[in-house]
Amino acid sequence: MKNIFFEERNLRAIFFFSVFIAVLFILMSALLVYPSYMDLIKDRTAEESSRLARHLSKDFVRESVVLTDPALYGEMASEISGDFSILKIKIFSSTGEVMFSSDPEDIGTKNTKPYFKNVVAKGNDYSYLIKKFTKSLEGQSFDRYVVETYVPLTDSGSFIGAFAIYSDVTASVEQMRHTILVTSSMPVLVMVAFVLVIGGLLQKVDRGIESVREAEGELIKYKESLEDQVEVRTAALREANEELESEMAERRHMDRALKESENFMDFIFESINDPFCIFDRDMNIVRANDGYAQLKGRTIKTLIGNQCFRILEGRDETCDKCVVSKTFDTRSPETKQKEVEMPGGDTAWVEIITYPIFDPNENVEYVVEYTHNITHRIMADEEKKRLIRELETLSRTDPLTGMLNRRAVNEELEREFWRAKRYGHPISVIVCDVDFFKNVNDNFGHAAGDTALIRVAGAICSVLRQSDVAGRYGGDEFLILLPETASSGAMDTSERLRIETSSVERAPGKQIITMSLGVATIKSSDESQSDLLKRADSALYASKNGGRNRSTLSEEDGSAHRNAKA
Repeated sequence: MKNIFFEERNLRAIFFFSVFIAVLFILMSALLVYPSYMDLIKDRTAEESSRLARHLSKDFVRESVVLTDPALYGEMASEISGDFSILKIKIFSSTGEVMFSSDPEDIGTKNTKPYFKNVVAKGNDYSYLIKKFTKSLEGQSFDRYVVETYVPLTDSGSFIGAFAIYSDVTASVEQMRHTILVTSSMPVLVMVAFVLVIGGLLQKVDRGIESVREAEGELIKYKESLEDQVEVRTAALREANEELESEMAERRHMDRALKESENFMDFIFESINDPFCIFDRDMNIVRANDGYAQLKGRTIKTLIGNQCFRILEGRDETCDKCVVSKTFDTRSPETKQKEVEMPGGDTAWVEIITYPIFDPNENVEYVVEYTHNITHRIMADEEKKRLIRELETLSRTDPLTGMLNRRAVNEELEREFWRAKRYGHPISVIVCDVDFFKNVNDNFGHAAGDTALIRVAGAICSVLRQSDVAGRYGGDEFLILLPETASSGAMDTSERLRIETSSVERAPGKQIITMSLGVATIKSSDESQSDLLKRADSALYASKNGGRNRSTLSEEDGSAHRNAKA
């Protein structure tokens, strides 16, 4: 008996297309989705490591020298490693020698690999994803997934060393694998169940059609000899009737089996906890689970068969930036993150992922929408950003006075200097030094000296404009930047600073503090801010040599000084 499956082209096409789609989905997940996610994890981790390394370089590098004092930076490296899932931090010299490492065994070793000389030493970042139980670029084996990132350290354009950061990304990889497994298993299960049901139906229909054909043949034979074979024909008809009844019984059994199969598919569909929905080309909701209905504050019954933009948003057309509509147009998966209001009134961040389902003509027939709550991930990212901002603030602030520290005030000076050079605007600097400050520490103690510096800083800030910049430049030395200020205005400000500071006492009930000040204004011949600072320093030494407690303008800017009033 010839099987009807092999006689009907459409049935064969449906069967083989279903198998093809199932295999294709698995291959796409293995060959495209998984490698893409691995590259994304590596790139994002390398970017975060690069930003962290460039920020940390402000604390690990001083005056073109890589600092490696374990007592000074060991605790900082340990805290940063814990906060950012970092397994190890290394600092290399310009020759590739490990000057500092959170793993003491690495200190003193040397990196002679080609990538260090040809890539990192030339000022370029270099990263590599180390899979489980494979070796890193330096030959070390890990029992987890690690992104090894090298970030060069430069000073004035010269390579002085490099950071190596080993970031643990095992959790991200495992989460990605779980997501791919869940999203890949559903279409495969649907296809397998569909093939099994179609195969069973074809077998039943095949037997039924063949039985009918046999009965028809018997009827033709009986009709040729109607009178002679009435009894035979009647018996044959009775037999055919019994076969039909048996067939009907089998069909009823098949219907029950189909119903049980549909119930099984419903169970699988509802077992997905995250919101899950299927749309047709008219944006009608053809299938949804309880998670999707709860997220939208509706029942499944009210959602099915309705256009999403009408039933959910009360609109007459598709919503702007709809990822489902975009998937129908692009024929590719889409992703979107947004903040939504949950049923309880709280807000949460979700990631919406859409996948196209194609018909036999390669047209997108349906789109699957999967929604995943990523609030914890967003909160973790925000916390990282907050910590980085705090670290940046600490790296620019003098801990005693609260003013800008030397590096920060130098950065401000460089920015203002080149702005003034570009637009031809004036800028002046004042270098201040407390007179005989060493005597304060020697006679009254360092605590009294710190208190005096704090009061001096307050007196300085009280005189300056909002646009002016002041910072602690050394132990008892301060630097003030006066944008848009010529030499005469700078000298006036310098004198006000000197007078205001004279109200500060060395210690309670003791002699007041005085300051010597040097003033310089930008000149067209200045090639960098260093030229401006040198002239201000020379003016400061002139104030010291002239008896202290006075302001002196640089000789190249003019000749003037003011003595403190007795």
